[in-house]
Amino acid sequence: MITDSHATESAHTVPCAPESDDAIIKRVRNGEIECYALILRRYNQQLFRIARSILQDDVLAEDALQEAYVAAYRRLQQYQARGSFASWLTRITINEARMSRRKQSRYRETDIAESQPAAWVDSQATSNPAHSAANTELAALIESAMRELPESFRLVFMLRGIQQLSIDETACCLGIPTATVKTRYHRARNLMQQALTPHIADAGLQLYEFAGKRCDNLVSAVMQRLGISYAAESPTTVRPGSG
Repeated sequence: MITDSHATESAHTVPCAPESDDAIIKRVRNGEIECYALILRRYNQQLFRIARSILQDDVLAEDALQEAYVAAYRRLQQYQARGSFASWLTRITINEARMSRRKQSRYRETDIAESQPAAWVDSQATSNPAHSAANTELAALIESAMRELPESFRLVFMLRGIQQLSIDETACCLGIPTATVKTRYHRARNLMQQALTPHIADAGLQLYEFAGKRCDNLVSAVMQRLGISYAAESPTTVRPGSG
């Protein structure tokens, strides 16, 4: 029997598409609860940035994110697949971050000099000292400018300018009209220092970086709180850029 070696080789080289959020949620609902870790790794970076933009503190942002994941898991049966799971999870995270802020009786924004810009910078950039220093300085400049934005503008700017979500996605995440997203983003950009504008997209991956060990620790903490047995290395593929 003659085998088409080219076809066989191609079949082995075609990458598998990542599972959709709804497919993963269905598996969790059907008893594969350890698959919830895939959701955490998929959204850790995006949701940490959102919580961090509200709380202005790494530790508080991680705590709020952990609470959001736990709350989402406990409400998973209430989630309706008619909407976007990412938007649903984002709204829970925003609510948890705002509740955390209200609990801080002496809440104040951390001075830029007290922050730790090294935590924002992609670890791969540290191999080039000049590149690392430039990224660190740029991230600090962007965060400093973002601190001056009203929260409503800051959240839109984080989702549109840093996470680069579409107008519709941003509106869905924040529960506001698309026209409001456009207006707030336009005003936020005008309030940012003009010198930063050309660098915003390039700095996106370095700002409020949340990956590697920090991502692993949060996933483990959430799964432990939920009482789910979890193997750190999962064979199921997650989207590129996840923790």
